[in-house]
Amino acid sequence: MVAWSARDGGRVEEGIRAATKDEILRMADVVTLHLRLSQETRGFLAERELSLMKRPCILINTGRGALVERSALLDSLSQSWLSAGLDVFHDEPLKADDPILTLPNVVLSPHNAGQTPEVVRDGLLRAVENIQNFLQGRPTDVVVAPAAR
Repeated sequence: MVAWSARDGGRVEEGIRAATKDEILRMADVVTLHLRLSQETRGFLAERELSLMKRPCILINTGRGALVERSALLDSLSQSWLSAGLDVFHDEPLKADDPILTLPNVVLSPHNAGQTPEVVRDGLLRAVENIQNFLQGRPTDVVVAPAAR
């Protein structure tokens, strides 16, 4: 198995060989995206990258819609060599006339792929901890620091 990682200088787990993005695109039957959207990752897969992909190929995107250039994605999907599982979209919520809804080689989910029982539990525990800290005068996870008293 091969992988590419933006974290830790591209280090991947033991037993997995690190590869470049282009290498992975040329050899993978399934490409999955689990990236945060940033200036560096916007358009992470554009026309050039999609043209490198093995045929046929499956693309899974659970990161953000803008990780994949929309026009290149629609073009590749309409050629039928690419199939996709999309949990995120360029426009959320999807508009009723979005062409992605008409493609038979696309499976859509409502941006909930990350909602595992562990994520829900951890989020609730963090909320309780934040409330306790606030009540004790030690607020955490605040966007704007509270005014000094």
